[in-house]
Amino acid sequence: MLFAIYGLDAPGKLSTRLEVRPENLKFLEQAEAKMLVAGPLLDQSREKMTGSLIIVDFPTREDVEDWVASSPLTKAGVYQHVEIHEFTVKWPRDLASSLGGNAEK
Repeated sequence: MLFAIYGLDAPGKLSTRLEVRPENLKFLEQAEAKMLVAGPLLDQSREKMTGSLIIVDFPTREDVEDWVASSPLTKAGVYQHVEIHEFTVKWPRDLASSLGGNAEK
């Protein structure tokens, strides 16, 4: 089941994010087979990371919650707020079909 994870950084946590970034990249690399897409959210200048958007495939919501809780960014207190939502791919149609979803017609 696909889930979208939206994490918004707490104010003043950019330096902490940057400190744990190498560890976080290893963490993400270990779960790469479960990821559809992942990357940082950027401020308007496109120079500072302000959060994360990750779409992952896990069997249950509890599995996703456990994975997020074990993230180096979560453990370091980088996030002010995290939302997890079930997600389905509708576009692009070829991706939706490859994932077993129903593309919009």
